[in-house]
Amino acid sequence: MFGIKYRNYHSQKHLGITVDSRVIGNPSKEKYTVRIPGSSRTFDFSSLYGRQLYNERQLQYVFNIYDRRDPTSKINMNVIKQKLLNTYMANYQKEPLYDDAFPNFYFDAEIVNAPEFSERGGIGKMTVTFNAYPFMISREVEGHDIWDIFNFETDIAQDVAFEVSGRRTVTLWNTGAEVANPTIIASGNFQITLGGVTYTVNSGQTQSLDFELPTGENQLLLSGNGRIEFRWHKEVL
Repeated sequence: MFGIKYRNYHSQKHLGITVDSRVIGNPSKEKYTVRIPGSSRTFDFSSLYGRQLYNERQLQYVFNIYDRRDPTSKINMNVIKQKLLNTYMANYQKEPLYDDAFPNFYFDAEIVNAPEFSERGGIGKMTVTFNAYPFMISREVEGHDIWDIFNFETDIAQDVAFEVSGRRTVTLWNTGAEVANPTIIASGNFQITLGGVTYTVNSGQTQSLDFELPTGENQLLLSGNGRIEFRWHKEVL
């Protein structure tokens, strides 16, 4: 049975609860449109920020709530129900949700609305809906060499760390569906030119929302001396 792990508790291994069904919702596009008065034309300004934006997605799970040792016990059923609620709802912000059906990715999710519960005898079903960040996030950083999880359809084998002596042009591929803001680890001070814009990076570890890797192929001109590495987790729909 494919369960989920949330807040460090696996639904089946730690809570003894199985997943009856799941619905992994897809995010909708965020559209910014303006209709011209007196006209049938509508202008779409959704690309104002240079990429398509998305709304949150919903993940719905139906859990089987009952005591496997005594399926007729309402008392035990309610204890298990309470355990699930106390464990999965005791946070105040999104946290990683790992679904066994998506072994190489995780969702950033939170339960907001009250779960629905129905019962018959000592067997209950609880429907839990998570509000989640639109994208699934890769568990591994780009450039990993874990062969067993490499996907020949969507992944790309690439170097993300480079030795530079003076100037060097390198290529980074963002195979995700969203721009990436990599963490940059440098042994010295560097300048990075991407898309005609030059960014200054100091020695150490830095991350800035100003430095983005658009989806697809990115050519970077690196200026400096030493080693520089780019770390990010790709995000997919």
